Order: sequence, then structure tokens, then C-alpha cells
Amino acid sequence: MRNNIVLYPTLDGITKTGFECRTKNVSATYSENDTIYELSCKDEDLGKGRFISIVDDRGKWSLDKHNLIIEGDVYISNTDVLFGNEGLVSKDGLLGVGLVWRSRSSSLRGANRIAQFSSKSGNIRFRFKKEFPVASIRGNIDISLELYVISSGSNRLLTSGSTLGEIDSFTLILEGIGSTFTVFEKSAPGEPLWSVDCDWDDPEYNQFSESVRVTINTAHPAWICSADDEVRKELLKEIMASSMQVIISELEPDEYNPASEYEPGSVSNAIVYFISRAKVDLSTPSTIASSIRTYLDKSMKDNN
Repeated sequence: MRNNIVLYPTLDGITKTGFECRTKNVSATYSENDTIYELSCKDEDLGKGRFISIVDDRGKWSLDKHNLIIEGDVYISNTDVLFGNEGLVSKDGLLGVGLVWRSRSSSLRGANRIAQFSSKSGNIRFRFKKEFPVASIRGNIDISLELYVISSGSNRLLTSGSTLGEIDSFTLILEGIGSTFTVFEKSAPGEPLWSVDCDWDDPEYNQFSESVRVTINTAHPAWICSADDEVRKELLKEIMASSMQVIISELEPDEYNPASEYEPGSVSNAIVYFISRAKVDLSTPSTIASSIRTYLDKSMKDNN
């Protein structure tokens, strides 16, 4: 049996004395042809933790073709309690904040130093910025702010670089969980106008953005004849509605149970989100179809 003896105060104890860290105003952008475009960021209620979905209202952004720039304001209050005899380091110490990110789907992680402060800093505010290059990540991104030691001062128990713990965290849900999905195009004369591929092993874990693929056949006469923007928009709406019906039908009811907690960004999580947001009536196939189209009629009209 192992017993751990802590020789210095812990961050858990410090947080009870008024220390607090909050991240606000998280924004996302990407660049294309020397132009910066904004992405919509929305806090989502997906269970424990904080989740922020990122959606491109232009419908152009793709992880494989564009970068992703994340920024946010960090507010830290009562930093003085971290210093001195009852704090984590001595009065003459110096602490830092690092941004740690992890993309589970990409099996990648990294860290960046974003701020430092001393016992004289008081309440502080700073803005962080992190860029993910083109095709460097996929899936979702877990982000945490970690407190670490730059200099412990006269306290020799902590060495430079020691991590003291997480002070804030959130998860970025990329490609708009449940609110949109990528539509691909191909030219295939003689084939149907559209198709939807549902390729997942475990919908409760596999990512929606990687498991669902909707494809439009641009060589189909109906698409060629719908060159008018309004007509094509209506056609696209029907394709999206029918695709969502197919995806829902591919799942068992217990795989989109709103009372269950699923992996953020997974197929099940995305469908639960869509059903809730669109107020889909699951009573019968006809009510599913009707409620989905009612939602798309309104949402696409509001976005004009």
C-alpha cells in the first residue's frame, strides 16, 4: 500500500479561499486567400463540463483545407492567495499559465505558455491565441489552462516547471455538432442525385463528422436544371432533411436517448442535439419527416 505525503499546499485547497479562473469570449477564425473569416462559437449543454460548438455559417470551412485560430479572454481573481506561507510558492515566487490542448481523434497534444504573474499582480486579465495549421487536427479539441511554477522563490520544495493543476477547461466541438454536416459533391452520370453513407462501429463514440458523408451528384439532371440559387437551396434542404431521416433510422432508440451521456461530437451525441434543437417528433416516420422539414424551413429562412 502506497501513502502519499503532500509537503506543500495543493491547488484544491487554494481554490476554497477565493482564487478563480474564468475563460470568456472564446472566438474562432480561419484564413483564406489573405482574408480572415469568423466562425460561430456557441456554448452547448452536453452534460458535465463546458462545450463550445464551432460552425461556419458560410459553409466553406474545412479542417482539411483551412487553419483554425482560437482566442479567448482569461480572468483570474485573487491571485495573492497563491503566494506566501499559506500559498503554493513564496512571496517572491513567479507562477505561469499554460494552455494545454489535446485532439483525441488525431492522437496529438501540445502546450503553450500564455501568461505569468507574481504576488503583486492582483486580479489579472489576458487574451490567449492558439493557431492549428491546415490538416493538423481532426475531431474535437480538449483545452485546459494549467498553473505551473516559473520560480518558487525561497520555497525549495517546488522546482521550475512543476505543474500545480488545472484551473479552467473546455472542449471545442468542431464542424458544428448536430447543427450542420459537410456535403460533398461528385460527378457521376447515371447515378442517383444524392446518397448518405453511415459508417460507424459505435455511434456512441465514433465522431459524427467522420462517420457521416452526404454526397450530391452534380451530373444528375435535377441538379443541372436547378442552377437558380433559390431552387438549388430548396433542393439542398430536401437532401438534408432526407439524410437526417436516414441517419436517425440507422440508430436504435437507445443510441439517441436524451437522458444518456455520449462522447462529445459522436454520432449519438449529434443526433440527440439535433433532435432537441429541431424539436423532432419521433412518434412516426411521417412526424419525423414533417418536423425536420419544419425546422429546416425556419432555420434556413432565418439565415438568409
